[in-house]
Amino acid sequence: EILTELKTLAGDSEFILPGRGSLNKPFASNALNKALEGVNFPIPPFTIHDLRRTGSTILHERGFSSDVVEKALNHTIGGVRGIYNRAEYAEQRREMLQSWADYVDELCNIHISPKNSMRKKRNG
Repeated sequence: EILTELKTLAGDSEFILPGRGSLNKPFASNALNKALEGVNFPIPPFTIHDLRRTGSTILHERGFSSDVVEKALNHTIGGVRGIYNRAEYAEQRREMLQSWADYVDELCNIHISPKNSMRKKRNG
């Protein structure tokens, strides 16, 4: 629903979050960090990269495959393995990101321990 609303707000842009100056360019890479500077949270300051690192850590701790987590973060795998492995992991990413969305939704609605909240996907 949120993405649909954002696309409506973006008008004719091919981007869901177009830049301020042009609908033909994405928003600036530092835009989210700048937006965070103006918000007071009851926690120490953080950046978007901190959120990505936290997400990666929690997803790995929950047993999701490194390949799936790294693909979702748009990281490239180096070396020969990265050259040969062109898998997109679409279904696995969908399942993982739904689990992450459920986890974040729980955090927004109740105060819970991260260790007890997110469904764990088991390997193999």
